[in-house]
Amino acid sequence: EGSNRIKIPVRKKQFLLLAGLYNTVWAFLFILVPSLPRLSKEWGWSPLGAVFYLFLVGGMGLLLIWASRKPEKRYAWIMLAFLAKFTGFCLAWGGYFFSYSTLEWALWSWVHDFIWLPGLAVIAYRGFFSSMKPSRELYQRIDLPVRDQYGDSFLELSNQKPVLLVFLRHFGCTFCREMLLDLAQRKDQLDQQAWVPVFVHLADPIQAEEYLSRYGWTAARQIADPQAYLYESFLLGRASFRQVFGWKNWKRGVLAGLFKGLGVGTAVGDGFQMPGIFLIREGQITEEFRHDYVGELPPYEELLSCSLPKAKP
Repeated sequence: EGSNRIKIPVRKKQFLLLAGLYNTVWAFLFILVPSLPRLSKEWGWSPLGAVFYLFLVGGMGLLLIWASRKPEKRYAWIMLAFLAKFTGFCLAWGGYFFSYSTLEWALWSWVHDFIWLPGLAVIAYRGFFSSMKPSRELYQRIDLPVRDQYGDSFLELSNQKPVLLVFLRHFGCTFCREMLLDLAQRKDQLDQQAWVPVFVHLADPIQAEEYLSRYGWTAARQIADPQAYLYESFLLGRASFRQVFGWKNWKRGVLAGLFKGLGVGTAVGDGFQMPGIFLIREGQITEEFRHDYVGELPPYEELLSCSLPKAKP
């Protein structure tokens, strides 16, 4: 999971504290020192405008100081500060190019706004990444969640018929909806080859039943694994930034979400969980497909015809 983190050359708490102190001090200096850069040469401060600016910038500073105590939990506020800084930088340079602000103000925005953007973005992303991770029990786990809602183990089932073990990302994922529909269209082929589909997910069974039924899998076998123990045992880790937000996912998202009408929903589970498909025969993995990025389209025909490169048992 360490490879999924974006590193910055400063500690996040110290960075946020520094950014907060800078904004707080700047807010007061801007009011008290008229020689500091202004938006325009004609811009004069009314008492009401001065108080508004003091609360706006000084408030952001105090917000960042507050967020520096628990950056993992207060990432949404840090993202809000990022958006405010980004907007301020764009307005400063936009104003200069459209001749309603000074070059001095635009140049100062590099120090006042731009230099803080990378750090704020990374810290907010890290907090969001950590918040999505399922909480783990304090005790040491002994048994993996291998039984479906009917009480049957997929390992025991695989001794009778081949099991198609499908790991879903989260309910609300556009690509998971697409995967369920693609597999539903191949039900006849699955039945002919005696496959037993078993869906693994991070939600509760009742919620999963409603979700699976919506996409053609009424009463399908499912395994609830909210703490992702089974995912981990199959070496399905959490996604990196590229695997979730990379350009390939945006292209696939437009195709599946807009042109196929699948849309996007609220993440129920871990939005950074990687999916996967495994064929289990007699308790052994004989075929597998691991996504390189979350929107990668599985080669269903090759997988169902068992023509993929052999997996290690």
